[in-house]
Amino acid sequence: MAAWTFNSYFRVFALSTKDCKPLISSRKFEDSRGLIGQIRSCSINSDGTKIGIIYNNLLNGVASASNKFAIFDGESDSFISQELETDHIPVAFFWDKKDKRFFG
Repeated sequence: MAAWTFNSYFRVFALSTKDCKPLISSRKFEDSRGLIGQIRSCSINSDGTKIGIIYNNLLNGVASASNKFAIFDGESDSFISQELETDHIPVAFFWDKKDKRFFG
């Protein structure tokens, strides 16, 4: 399970019938330059190692729709950012249930 806050923090949990264990501790959606954006939604792959993040751009504290999305790799603790054409705005992120590497 992936959870995120309005302040652009996210966390990943492994759920079982008995407990809920953190897989990735609380992480801010930022890189070496600072905050990447404001998280709109997250989607986690089948083994909990990657998170697809759809986000808004932030300019002077104001959020606006972005044509970008990011993938957080929990194993390398890094973000990979992807940009779509300017008139394409991502609205949903889905991972393949059989192969943890594929998304759409």
